[in-house]
Amino acid sequence: MPKVFITRLIRLALAAACTIGFADRAAASSILLSDLEIQFDDTGLIASITAGLEAQSGDGSDVFLDSLAVSLFQDGEAIPDLFFGPTQLDDLPFFALPLSLPDGGILPDATLLFRITGLIAGASYTGSFALSQFGQDAPLVSQDFAFTANAPVPEPASLVLLGSGAVALFCRRRRNKADRSPSPANR
Repeated sequence: MPKVFITRLIRLALAAACTIGFADRAAASSILLSDLEIQFDDTGLIASITAGLEAQSGDGSDVFLDSLAVSLFQDGEAIPDLFFGPTQLDDLPFFALPLSLPDGGILPDATLLFRITGLIAGASYTGSFALSQFGQDAPLVSQDFAFTANAPVPEPASLVLLGSGAVALFCRRRRNKADRSPSPANR
């Protein structure tokens, strides 16, 4: 728990320092998102949210990204804290992005924004995220998303192995049952 608190404190301090340092250049008007995708790992229980970003400024100044806000609902119920609990937000990819983009600057499609870990197979998730500048009231961009965490589909070889094992157990049980039943001559 202290490690998470220290990480948050360092992020807040960096965001404040960068905002003060870039205050004269932080007159961004918006960020355009393109090709928003939700990708799953092999288990289907970690979602990676990717998109392309383009900075747009009304006065030609740099766009400074330093705040990510994510809300998430599981089967219609809000997940109150995405930093403690089974379902967690991994926002480190966002903080690895360039913090400042020139007007018209582009981050390519499939740029990893954040991950959500600890998903429950079969659960439906809805949510939204917003990218902002520290100290600004309106976000640079806000986007809704929805997905269902699906359990992985076994590969065909695993299904054949499982099926042949089930058939072998069935045959063995049937043979054992036949060995135990009395023959008509013994009655």
